Amino acid sequence: MKILFAITSIDKGGAETHLVNLVSGLLEKSINVSIFYTSNDKQFFKKKLETLNVKLFKKKYNINLNLVNFFFDFLHLRKLILQINPDIIHVHLPYMELLTFLVLKTLKKKYKFIITKHVDSSLLNGSDRQQESFFGSFLGGLIYNRAKIIIVISQAVKKYVIDNYNNINVKNIAVIRYGIEYKILSNSTKTVNKFKKKYNLQGYYVLGVAARLVRQKSIDFLIKSFSEYNKNYNLKSKLLIAGKGPLKKELEELVASLNLKKSVKFLGFQSDINTFYRSIDVFCLTSNYEGLGLAILEALAFKKPIITSNCSAMPEIIKQNKNGLLVDHLNIRQLVKAIEALEDPKLRNKISFNSTKLLKKKFSLPLMIKKTIRVYNSNLN
Repeated sequence: MKILFAITSIDKGGAETHLVNLVSGLLEKSINVSIFYTSNDKQFFKKKLETLNVKLFKKKYNINLNLVNFFFDFLHLRKLILQINPDIIHVHLPYMELLTFLVLKTLKKKYKFIITKHVDSSLLNGSDRQQESFFGSFLGGLIYNRAKIIIVISQAVKKYVIDNYNNINVKNIAVIRYGIEYKILSNSTKTVNKFKKKYNLQGYYVLGVAARLVRQKSIDFLIKSFSEYNKNYNLKSKLLIAGKGPLKKELEELVASLNLKKSVKFLGFQSDINTFYRSIDVFCLTSNYEGLGLAILEALAFKKPIITSNCSAMPEIIKQNKNGLLVDHLNIRQLVKAIEALEDPKLRNKISFNSTKLLKKKFSLPLMIKKTIRVYNSNLN
């Protein structure tokens, strides 16, 4: 079996991490894998993929004109498909969905076209908008009806696809949740202590979020709630924000306006995310919507209690008072109360108890790979 994956980038992100995990599992099954990607920005996973001997194909040009870039990406992908002649073309993220759909329109052979949809959000606006536009709904209907199978990573994404795109055959939608290695390789205590010393965390109640700094993640809501918490409760606490994105300056200005510069730290992109998770007490993800929330799974793997929004796919992972706390999105009072409740180390330990069990049962890598291969084989007959 030959599979050509198409994805926008191989930088660190939910979809990219999922793809690397999937590719690793497929290679263990002796399945032939190639990856086409278009971004010339940071390539976090390049070394790992090269170590796995994955065939990587990317554009060698960088033209600052979107339509010209799209045209050359179109030609490159078309040539690659004809050259490789894959059994399956499996695409991730909206740009590749559209690009591959148009390329396939120009080819005589009807290739097996599979899409993984990672987020319950607009096809054309991504993390800036959840509600689908009329044109996006029409275009998405064309693309998703061409696919043999649409793999969705949660029931929330499945519902979004059915509700927003015309005449989708429900039988062609497969729910395959992210798989994660729940036995995390821990860093040395020395490394963690060095991190804590750098950000002066010793003796503090530490909240953390790892996310792109975009509207979808509602980090402004988390910062405002943290500010209210600080006003109402005279405790030593800090908030660590790991990630990069276009809203960094705006969020830094918000922190300054709330006089929180000593308590809120922007860490930027963290290549050593393990140390970050080991250094916090509670993980917060207050997004407006998430396809699933890989960061939540990572935090659970480190047995961290979670506070997250009671919407989209988050309640599919977090069960109230069992492995985390759910709060209504943008409800500052509820979020403050949740932060206060998890001050108690006994409650944190109790809530984290079921984390490993949940990951093994629903979000294991072997299960994800097994289900994906089953989808591949069902489309080869």
